[in-house]
Order: sequence, then C-alpha cells, then structure tokens
Amino acid sequence: MIKISRTTIVPIVIGACALTVAGGGATALAHGQRGQVAQSASSGVHPATNVTGQGIDQVVVAYDGPNSTVGSAPTPAPLPGMTVQITVPSGFTALLIARFSAESACYGGDAGQPEWCTATIKANGVEMSPQTGSDFAFDSTDNGAESNASWESHAMERVRRVPAGTYTVRVFGLTTLFGTSQPTFWTGERVLTVESSLTPAT
Repeated sequence: MIKISRTTIVPIVIGACALTVAGGGATALAHGQRGQVAQSASSGVHPATNVTGQGIDQVVVAYDGPNSTVGSAPTPAPLPGMTVQITVPSGFTALLIARFSAESACYGGDAGQPEWCTATIKANGVEMSPQTGSDFAFDSTDNGAESNASWESHAMERVRRVPAGTYTVRVFGLTTLFGTSQPTFWTGERVLTVESSLTPAT
C-alpha cells in the first residue's frame, strides 16, 4: 500500500534474511575533541556493541522533496516529512533499524568556529543508538567556510531494540552555536527508512 501526499509513506513487508548490526556506545565530547575520540575509537578503546535479529519483517519509508531550513537552531526540531509509525505485534520484541539520508548544506556561523549541523533519530521520543545527542555531525560549516551552495549528500543509521507496541520514529535537526551567529541547516530530498526484525518474546 502506498499513501501519497506531500510526504510519501511506503510500508513494505518482505521475507526474512540474515541480519547483524553493530553499534557503539555514546560518548559526550567537549568542544574540539571530535578527532581525538574518533582516533581512540578506531584503536579499540571503545568496543562495539553487537545487536542481532532474525530477519527483516517490515519496512516503512517516508520521503519528502521540498527544501527546508527547519533545524537551524540549537533546539531539536522535527525535519519535514521525516516521521513514520511502525508496530511490533504482541508476543514479540523487535530490533528497529532506522536510516536517514538527505541532500544538505550547513553554513553560516562565525568564521573560525567549528560549527556543525546535527540529525538525530528518536523512537517514541527516545534517541536510538548510538545515542550521541548533538555531538553527531550530519554536516558541518567547515569553520565557517561553507556557503548556501555547499550541497552534499549525507546519511546516518541508528538502531534500538523495543518491546511490543506502536512506535513513532522521527528525525530531528539542530545545530551547534559556539559563536554568536546562528548556522543554517538546509536539507532537501529527505528519506527515512525504518526496518523491524521480530524476535519471539520470552
């Protein structure tokens, strides 16, 4: 079934396939520590968390084309059209896997300030893993060097294991603000895909 409006929601049920997902623990970063932590993570200081499922049982997709600057503030705001609902039936738990991609530009802010634009994915208001808050840079101003014509394609993926119930999965946008000038988070051609892998509850 396909429901078409300004935002299109496409629910799909597919056959089972093998599936393993690896995630990492959340780490709070101070201003300027991003490269240092990334290097230590690659050296094995922060071991990955492995999450497994028994196959993909449902896929729900939302896509939305119009350009938007929603999310251009330090407070999270829902990105246009990037909301889906998915239901885990009674007697099961589910591994939810959410992917978000978009064309984006992150520009403005003060020259020399390491500002970035963040996207975060939440299920029923709870951030999916890895839970990094505003630390995750979906795009960046490149110390103020980017412009409103610095278009790029970016993507992210998050996971969360949940019990039976109906879940609203939503993408939020926000920016850092280290200086005095507010950066702009521009997005277009947004796509949110949520998959569920069911496991019988014990």
